[in-house]
Amino acid sequence: KQRLMIDFFNGGFTTAWTGDAQFFFDSDHPYDTRKGGTQTNLVTGTVSVSMANTAINNIIDQRDSLGRPLNLQPAEVLCYPSAVNLWKQVLNTAAEYGTADRNASPFKDYGNIKVTPCPWIDSTTKWFMRANDYDTYFSDPVGIQTKTSETDSHALRLEAWMALAFWAEKWQGWIGGLGT
Repeated sequence: KQRLMIDFFNGGFTTAWTGDAQFFFDSDHPYDTRKGGTQTNLVTGTVSVSMANTAINNIIDQRDSLGRPLNLQPAEVLCYPSAVNLWKQVLNTAAEYGTADRNASPFKDYGNIKVTPCPWIDSTTKWFMRANDYDTYFSDPVGIQTKTSETDSHALRLEAWMALAFWAEKWQGWIGGLGT
């Protein structure tokens, strides 16, 4: 099931849908429909202190469908194995020289954010950040039979195959990143 989850996340930028009819990782998930608010769980750009800060703030700012804060904290980054050291460097970067706590990481208030290599991520610049203690409800995998037919001047071809698919009801608790 872990492999299916990562496959779902890999497609979460363009094909995987959630209960709010948005891509799993998207910049305009609705919340508090009475006020028309939107929120994002999509971050783009090169892995850096600034980009990590944006991702962390996006997790902290996530709200439920009524606009109430979820009180989430970042817990883990899943990334391609070759990006593990870069993520560890970014998350352990010391503050700028000349500041009061120049030897402390700007992310020290968030505890130890775990960095986990995941070889099933389909790009070296794609990553996923998970919040603490928040469950994303995935359906059980279900079989889907798909049939297509093509006609041309030479033949009629009929194809059928089975695929496993599942969906996520809620996107909260996750941030997806597309690097450059």
